[in-house]
Amino acid sequence: MTALGIPSNVNGNIDEDTVIGVTDTLTVRASHIRQEAIMWQPLLRSAVIKEHDYNVIATYDTMTQEQQKERLKVDGLNIVKTLINLTVSICNEKILQHVLVLINDVLNDKENITIFEQIEETGAAMREASKDAPKSLSSWEPFLDLLNRPDEFIKNQSCLILAKVISTGKFRLDSKNLDWLINWQVSQLLQSNTYLHTILASQQLMLRIPEYRAPFHNSTCLDKMLNIFSTRISFQLQYQIVFCLWLLSFRTTYCNKLLDFVKPSAEILRQAMKEKVNKNNNAVLTEPP
Repeated sequence: MTALGIPSNVNGNIDEDTVIGVTDTLTVRASHIRQEAIMWQPLLRSAVIKEHDYNVIATYDTMTQEQQKERLKVDGLNIVKTLINLTVSICNEKILQHVLVLINDVLNDKENITIFEQIEETGAAMREASKDAPKSLSSWEPFLDLLNRPDEFIKNQSCLILAKVISTGKFRLDSKNLDWLINWQVSQLLQSNTYLHTILASQQLMLRIPEYRAPFHNSTCLDKMLNIFSTRISFQLQYQIVFCLWLLSFRTTYCNKLLDFVKPSAEILRQAMKEKVNKNNNAVLTEPP
C-alpha cells in the first residue's frame, strides 16, 4: 500500500506522508529552524539548563540527522529525557522551536515511540512504589502545556508531537486531558489558520484510536470541518478531512452525522484530479465500515 492510499488497517502505522504534506507551513518552517545554530553554553552558564542536559544536547545537536538516528539507538532514553527537560526549562522561543523540531525528528522514526513509553512506564512504577515519590518526567504533559504558548509554530509542533506520543504507541491520554486537547484542536479548525494541515494531521493520527473517536464526534469538530470542507481548499486539505471522516465512519452510530458531508464530497469527487482524494471520498460514500 502506498502512502497516498487508504490504509487497510487503521490501527497500524501511517507514514508521515499520509498525514502531512512536504509543503505545509510546519514542515517548511521546521526545515529552516533545523538549520539554525543554537549556542547552548550561555544557557549552562546562566543555569537555565543542567550540566548533564548541556553535555547531551551540545553533542547531539552538532550531529547530522543520520548520526542522530544512530546515536538514538544506543542512548535514546538519555537523549529523549534531555530534550523533554529542555522543553520545560527553556523559555526562549527560538531555542524552544529548535528543541521541538529535534523531538519531532525522533518521532519520525516510529520505533522510537518505545523510548517515550519507557519514560511513562518508569513514572508509573515510581508512583506505584510510593505515593510520596517526587513527580516524574512525563512524555506528554510538557507538550500539552506548550499549547498555551503564543508562538504559532511552538503550539502546532507541540500538537503534532503530542498526537504521535498518545496515538502511535501503547500510551493513551486520560479523558480529561483528551477533551481539553480536542477542544483546543477544534478551536484551531479555521480556514485562515496557516497551520491547518498540522491540526488535521494530528487528528488523523488520533482518530486511528477507537477510544478517541467519541470525544471528536461529541465536540463541534465535524461542524468546523464541514465549514472548511464546503469552501475552496487545497487537495491536501480535502484529503485530510475526508480521511478523518473515513476513520469516524468505522463507528456506524456516527454515520448519520456524516451525511452533511455527502453533497460536498460528491462535488469534490466530480472535480478532484488527485487519486488519493478520490479513494477516500469513494470509501466514505460507498464502502461499509
